[in-house]
Amino acid sequence: MNNRKITAKKLLCLLLCAVFALSSVSILASCGKNGDDNKETRPAGTDTVAPDLPEVTTADFDGYEFNVLISSRSTRTPNDFEAKNTESAFGIAVYTRKLRMNEKYGVNIVYEADLRQEHAAQQKMETQYSSQSNDYDLGVINTYAVAPITTSGYLYDLNTVPYLDLTKSWWDETVVRDLTISDSIYYVCGDIITTVDDY
Repeated sequence: MNNRKITAKKLLCLLLCAVFALSSVSILASCGKNGDDNKETRPAGTDTVAPDLPEVTTADFDGYEFNVLISSRSTRTPNDFEAKNTESAFGIAVYTRKLRMNEKYGVNIVYEADLRQEHAAQQKMETQYSSQSNDYDLGVINTYAVAPITTSGYLYDLNTVPYLDLTKSWWDETVVRDLTISDSIYYVCGDIITTVDDY
């Protein structure tokens, strides 16, 4: 994302990041329930904690293609947007998230995986910025590549994006704290991808 004025449609797509996280969490939460009585099984004496959920929206994005760029030096980089094995818990979660986003919000998640290219993300972000295009809504990019993209001014300060609340539990609190400089932050990690946990 670059420093151009945020369009209404682009802003709404940024808001979907929180919804992505909710989709994955809701599937995992259902694994801890007893099928007979629908009560959560918890150790005796533990307090129940209300889940941290995003605000519900009735927005309809009318078939908008939400474009994700996955770029890395490694060909083994996990792709959290492709359900290769729909018999695995992970594959089912990815497939269900994509289906829910399409049916409930009218958003079609598409991705471009550009792996093994040392500077692919930097080149693509530079091209998007200079051509004033909207090729990508979200980038899954390694820190070594994201740092120069940030210092070149190609990304939005996420603290200026309305309705994007980085204090929510699905964003990595440590990353948000440590990457905030002078009240600005340009990239984060969270439940939307598993890469940060894998590595």
